[in-house]
Amino acid sequence: MNPLDRTIFQTGQPWDPRFDLHADAAMVYGIDAGLPERVRSWRDRGYRVHLMTGLAWGQYQDYLLGRWDGAAHWDDAQCRADGTPRLHGPDVPYMVPSDAYAAYLETLLRQAIEAGVEAVYLEEPEFWAETGYGRGFERAWESRYHASYRDPASDPASFVLAAELKRALYRDLIARLCAAVKRLSAERPNGPIPCYVATHSLLNYAQARIVSPILALREIEHCDGAILQVWSHTARSQTLYQGTRAERLFEVAYLEYGSGLELVRDTNRHLWFLADPVEDSPSFGWDRYRAGYEATVVASLFHPQVSAYEVMPWPMRVFTGRYPRRPEGPPGDPIPAAYASEILVIANALATMPEAPLEWDCGTQGIGVAMADSLMFRRGGPGWDDPELSAFYGLALPPLMAGMPVQPVSLEAAAASGMPGDVRLLLLSYDGMTPPSARAHEQLAAWVKAGNGLILFGSADGPYETLPAWWNDVPGKRGPWPHLLNLLGIPGRPGGHPVGHGMVFIVQAGPIALAREPGGASAVRGCVRAVLQALPKGAPAYREQAHMVLRRGQYVCAAALSRSAESAFAGSKQRPDQLRLEGRFVDLLDGDLPIRASVLLQPGEHAFLLDVERMPPERPAVLAAAGRVEWVEAEPRRLRFRLAGPSGTTAVTRLLLPTLPTSVRAGDDQMAVVWDPATHTALLQHPNAPDGRAYTVEW
Repeated sequence: MNPLDRTIFQTGQPWDPRFDLHADAAMVYGIDAGLPERVRSWRDRGYRVHLMTGLAWGQYQDYLLGRWDGAAHWDDAQCRADGTPRLHGPDVPYMVPSDAYAAYLETLLRQAIEAGVEAVYLEEPEFWAETGYGRGFERAWESRYHASYRDPASDPASFVLAAELKRALYRDLIARLCAAVKRLSAERPNGPIPCYVATHSLLNYAQARIVSPILALREIEHCDGAILQVWSHTARSQTLYQGTRAERLFEVAYLEYGSGLELVRDTNRHLWFLADPVEDSPSFGWDRYRAGYEATVVASLFHPQVSAYEVMPWPMRVFTGRYPRRPEGPPGDPIPAAYASEILVIANALATMPEAPLEWDCGTQGIGVAMADSLMFRRGGPGWDDPELSAFYGLALPPLMAGMPVQPVSLEAAAASGMPGDVRLLLLSYDGMTPPSARAHEQLAAWVKAGNGLILFGSADGPYETLPAWWNDVPGKRGPWPHLLNLLGIPGRPGGHPVGHGMVFIVQAGPIALAREPGGASAVRGCVRAVLQALPKGAPAYREQAHMVLRRGQYVCAAALSRSAESAFAGSKQRPDQLRLEGRFVDLLDGDLPIRASVLLQPGEHAFLLDVERMPPERPAVLAAAGRVEWVEAEPRRLRFRLAGPSGTTAVTRLLLPTLPTSVRAGDDQMAVVWDPATHTALLQHPNAPDGRAYTVEW
């Protein structure tokens, strides 16, 4: 990642003052005859210009209808069992990657590179679990397996073979296109341009019954990183907790973002987090969009390993779209002015989000939950019964709901480079996935022996775990546990087993069954407590609480977790499920930028604050602004800065000053100011200017 590309956004439109976000780079979307002009329009406004284009779908009618090479290619569409294509939109099918399709996309990428784009993002490599039919997929099967095609739904073995093929087809397509981008841009003055993948999380794809080469991206030589596309739409996936099925937006978003960290861990690749102020559903309404956006933004900030952001996709639909004020209300309302300002405040804060110093107020740290690409391989298949993805969430939600910042851990990444250095206890089940390699088990065994904890859940002896595979090569053994237990040198009986300096705890119940039980979460946390207490000195102490707070420099991210229904809090007079923060804060989730002396969060509520007391009082500063602060100059009795933002929005700005200002000007216009003597801050409001406006404050 070029350090100049810390904040980005995507748009299919040429430059427009109504959604000029003044981020570091603009991604123009799609490759067509108008691409050079769209690139030019954003470059002329000072942007570094990137390209995003679809992998699984796009406006590729020239290819489908034979206008590209003289042959129609509708047989490359992903098809259901009844032969109907899976469509993304009218006449836009999801594609089976073929050699011809890859060659076609290469020609499009050549056009984009010739237009002068400075980076490429290949979006959404998606293969639906319900597809796997049609001549295109049959050809791919016969070529890959050198055997006759089999109906994926006929049995678990065929379903997994189809899923592995789907993953491999998109992995190979991405590898080919990333290499092509490097080759086609090799003669550029600054050398080859970077090539990234924009993708949903592994957790979202697994729950949505989509196969994608998520963790396989680590294997692709010329892939330079990824955008993790998490937003309130993906995080609304229903989960089971304590036997109750519900939307747990913050917690799911937190785990989705965390799963993306494994795409780049221990590599020199780069990762952006996305959040979206609206959703694909046009009927949810501004109030629901806003609540979902705030929850996901705060969830993303709890992962300080990332400080680069796609601040929004499709700004046109945010700033010029019309939606109901409330869900199912009358249509036609433009974005509320305060919400527009809030979005711009957050975007400006993300542009300078510090990676350090960090201060946590949370439960036990260092707990991981294992995942692998194979989590996608049985979703929707014969004998499958886990619609809420409890194979993962049944282990991850219990500690997270107790304030423990759980880390999803990739077995593929563990096989390649070992376990994350800050994980001391791993929760692992094969009731929803299978191990990617023997090397992953070898790394796990060595890690446990070095003094760490491992909890194994479930029997892992179902129809998917006992298929012909490397872990079932031992005569008389079924499932992946015997291979791992042999490396650990322990029997498979339930309970605790010392292994070297570490501890393994075996639990007969699996995560799916535990998620369906009212007491399942408590059982999971009880196992976590027992293993942590059995580990050598230096292991983290067990700690539960109903909130998480992370300070990133001057910023405060806080979440009161949705545990209020649990018996541990029933009838408590002190309401430990509430979270109160006291101090002098600027509320960044309010477009009016008010000062808060006290912030009270109920379960399920979140906060993103700027702590005025963490700022040097003698140094004038722009604390927060609804627009991009392009530069700041502080002098003994004057503060100057330049602020830019979309037309039609309000540049609400909160300044830290030594004393009440005597003069505030926006350009040549004199401005009124609202002064807060307790915090020595001034509040300004002025229409935003896409070309930017210089402000001068004197005292």
